[in-house]
Amino acid sequence: MISAADQRFRELNRLYETAFGERIPLMMIPETETIDGLWKNIHDSLVAGKNLLPELYEWIDDVLY
Repeated sequence: MISAADQRFRELNRLYETAFGERIPLMMIPETETIDGLWKNIHDSLVAGKNLLPELYEWIDDVLY
């Protein structure tokens, strides 16, 4: 489980917000995800130049959480 209080998460959240204009929607990240897995997915998003999290975590566009 990822904690918003984790310094690594705060740094990752800053990078994500700078790149994609929003904060990481932590409530939509599976509880089984690790900070290292999230780092990899966001790194892959930055390299791709687009937010891959909705695809990787299978978020449904018309559902509000």
